[in-house]
Amino acid sequence: MRSLGGLLVPVLWLCTGQVAAAAFPLWPDTQVVGEIRHVKAHGEETLPDIALRFGIGADELERLNAGVDPRRPDPGTWITLPTQFVLPDGPREGAVINVAERRLYYYVGSLLGRGAEVMTFPIALGRRDWTRMLGSTRVEARLAESVSPVAAARGTSLTGRAGPREDLALRLGISGCLIEPIGAPEPSGGANAACIGLQPEDLHLLYEEAREGTPVRIIDQPHKAGWRDGVLYLESHPSFTGDERGSITPAVRAVIRATRERRPAIEWDIVRRAAEEASGVPVRISR
Repeated sequence: MRSLGGLLVPVLWLCTGQVAAAAFPLWPDTQVVGEIRHVKAHGEETLPDIALRFGIGADELERLNAGVDPRRPDPGTWITLPTQFVLPDGPREGAVINVAERRLYYYVGSLLGRGAEVMTFPIALGRRDWTRMLGSTRVEARLAESVSPVAAARGTSLTGRAGPREDLALRLGISGCLIEPIGAPEPSGGANAACIGLQPEDLHLLYEEAREGTPVRIIDQPHKAGWRDGVLYLESHPSFTGDERGSITPAVRAVIRATRERRPAIEWDIVRRAAEEASGVPVRISR
């Protein structure tokens, strides 16, 4: 349970196998979800191992814990997990893929009724010209094909239950673009030949929710500003497409968009530092 302004709010960690995908209750005024978490490294566990266990991207975990050896963290070292998120700007329907943070948001239910929530998954991106991929599309087809006889003979499925294993994929309305399963996260975040890669367990959850015709928006939103309990936060990532890289202007624009109806005192030095560090963690920027 989480405390938001005196209200106890459940945060559901959907676990399948080793991966935990976060699902958060959603109200019309929700702009920031989750909490920053801290865990200790155990035994021979690497940062990619921890990323896989908690359903976060290995590259974002390494960036946030820059002083830790990703392949051999000392046992007992405290690791900060980027498990708090400012929701992207724009419509909250279907899937929103933010290439800047390498993360997919999937909105479930209706904001006008009960049961609305947002699920979020780390993603890996294939080697493509992402400046041409940005925009709106949709899920054109849900694909399920049996894998090789060797894999099928193991008798395991994506959820770890006994049974024939399947490769699941979602084909988008962009030529050659599939949301496909990938292996364990790696520092580069590369998705090999896939257009957009998810951990198999995460893809299984997404596949269960998404239907043909589900809207999909692909955005490059490196700076996101949002309110929570009267406090304004800024979450900054490096721009994936390289647009205005090295400039804090996009961060300033995000802050201005978030303060159209409110006039808080902004700590602009903190805004500059957050934009330059691009840690991927929401930072308080209002007094």
